[in-house]
Amino acid sequence: MSQNKIDFNQIDEIKKKADIVSIIGKYIKLSRRGANYFGVCPFHADHNPSLVVSPSKKIWKCFVCGNKGNVFTFIQKYKKISFLEAVKEVAIIEGYDLNKLSFLNNSHSFLNPEIKRLVEANSYTNDLYKSFLMDNVNKEFLDYLTKNRNLSIDTIKYFEFGYAPSEEDLIYKILTNKDNFLGSSRDATITWNEKELCDAGIIYLNENQKPLDFLINRITIPIYDNNNYIVGFSGRTTKNNSPKYLNTGSTKVFSKGNLLFNFNRVKELNDKRIIIVEGFMDAIALHNCNHKNVVATMGTSLTDKHLTLLNSLELDTIILCFDNDAAGELATVENGRKLMGNGFNVYVIGDYDKKIKDVDELMQLQGREAIDCIINNRIDFISFLIKLKLSKKKSLDEVQTNVNFLLKEIREYGDILLRTKHFELISELSGIHMNDLQAKLDETNKNDRLFHNKQYIRNYNTSRKSDNFNIEEEQSELIEKKTLRDAYTISKDFLNLTTKILLDKFTYTVCKITSFLIAHNNYINKAFNIDLMFGNVLGSSLEVKLLNIVYYLYEKEGKVTKDLYENYIKNNLDHLDKHLINIILKDEEFTANGNQKRNDNLYNNLLSTLRKNKKEITQFKDIKELLLCNYLQRDNKLKELIELNKLSKK
Repeated sequence: MSQNKIDFNQIDEIKKKADIVSIIGKYIKLSRRGANYFGVCPFHADHNPSLVVSPSKKIWKCFVCGNKGNVFTFIQKYKKISFLEAVKEVAIIEGYDLNKLSFLNNSHSFLNPEIKRLVEANSYTNDLYKSFLMDNVNKEFLDYLTKNRNLSIDTIKYFEFGYAPSEEDLIYKILTNKDNFLGSSRDATITWNEKELCDAGIIYLNENQKPLDFLINRITIPIYDNNNYIVGFSGRTTKNNSPKYLNTGSTKVFSKGNLLFNFNRVKELNDKRIIIVEGFMDAIALHNCNHKNVVATMGTSLTDKHLTLLNSLELDTIILCFDNDAAGELATVENGRKLMGNGFNVYVIGDYDKKIKDVDELMQLQGREAIDCIINNRIDFISFLIKLKLSKKKSLDEVQTNVNFLLKEIREYGDILLRTKHFELISELSGIHMNDLQAKLDETNKNDRLFHNKQYIRNYNTSRKSDNFNIEEEQSELIEKKTLRDAYTISKDFLNLTTKILLDKFTYTVCKITSFLIAHNNYINKAFNIDLMFGNVLGSSLEVKLLNIVYYLYEKEGKVTKDLYENYIKNNLDHLDKHLINIILKDEEFTANGNQKRNDNLYNNLLSTLRKNKKEITQFKDIKELLLCNYLQRDNKLKELIELNKLSKK
């Protein structure tokens, strides 16, 4: 038999032997219900178990997005690899002798040809960067890592640090062999054209369409995807240049929302505990202190894809270790709630000196002992929230608002085994008796069906009409319900449009308040300590993050100006929406001039508009959730849809 001829009989044999539940269970959590297994589908944005795996039929299907197939197609779609690569992976799991499956011996060749060229270009570029770093001519950059950053040679080699030379198009010339730069005998298999290098993010075209290297005169770190392919780079300046870090932009193989830095290595550790940090150097600093189970979000909030990756590790504990400032606190709250909502046990590192900005700097200043200390002194996420909300001295109404917020978080995410501990901490910081806290919680739980439903959904224990769930019967039922769903299409579209309008109004108002506070710093303390408390008026959306930068800069610099604000964003938050930033910075309505009465009126009008926007959004929230709930919830909610026509007219 020809080595490259595909043997479909062998493929069919592998599929029949494969334990589809065990294999899919390596990538997503599955829970048995009757004869079948349920899990959260990784192929669309969802938090509920809508994907069904049938071990008897050896198939899987999601009843929300419609994706379906066998064990090969699941791995192919999940890992974004070729069909034959997926076959090879299953064959290895099932213990097949690959020598007898000659058509699978070189599965790398089955990558999409275009994608294969891009990842190979990145891999070759990484080899160049590494060789440049170890060249004596560039010794100052290796010294920077070992002496300035206190990184060991083992850590430098482990993360494959390199150096992008200062010549603006050297990498371009090498990889394209431009004008026979490396000689006419250059191997064509390691030569790429201009478009390929642009698609890989290795070069870019300037305003004159001249190709230039993307990274110049920077320390480099390769970024691997979950399948151990290099898909991009981060470049760090050793000077005071801006930006400090320059990362590969979105390409056909690289997207920050789909990747966790160092995940490809961590998944091989089989550690039940993982640490999540914000940036590359934080992850590398922890690894350098022998905490190897660390991944970085690369400056983004956790996405559904990130949650799917974390779910595949079967973790006991997640430790959040974000920046040691106001923005880091917000990131901890936002990501902690996401993780708790997905059933993870979440902890937050212990406190350390607020003058130290992150764990990378902590390692440089105080060494491994300090890193060990903050990790060993971690606290559970609810305790972190309690301290965040109640540690600072508050007025009576602020305490009441914050305690109500905390009880809601305990009810939503808290572990009942820690209830006493959390009540003791709230009581200590607020002066409210523990019995009163329990009474308040009992009162809010009494008629709270949503709370119980969310708990069942999160634990994948939602009861069904029958444990003997059948895929064909479910499909038949859904077809019957289609007529009912069609009846509500107009109401659904109306609510979607209304919600978008309300959110746009909210965004615009928050941006206006941000502009006002930049022009009138004397209102900042009142705004952030009384009027715009977390959990009261605002949430954690993008525009709110931009607003909170005002408070962070005010606390750090003692003032906020448009120049300070703009420079901070350019140096630290290049991923944020430029449209919103322009709205804030170009707003000329709120000049620093004007009398106190006029400014008070402007401020109060903005607050009034904001609260009105928030109230309108809240009124529509429950209706929208009802319309967009998935099939597993819809059985119990179809009757409620009868009221939609009335509600949509309000």
